[in-house]
Amino acid sequence: MSGTEPDPTGGATHYYATTMPKAPAWTVGAKQTLKFGHHIFFKDVP
Repeated sequence: MSGTEPDPTGGATHYYATTMPKAPAWTVGAKQTLKFGHHIFFKDVP
């Protein structure tokens, strides 16, 4: 939060858990920045 450590999510503003039955509609057109365990992170969400 202070900016002293690099952002491992690549600037993500949204995420969802892959344990959900299907991906949320907002993922279409968004840029995936990181997959970590059961979570996928995105930025530039339309």
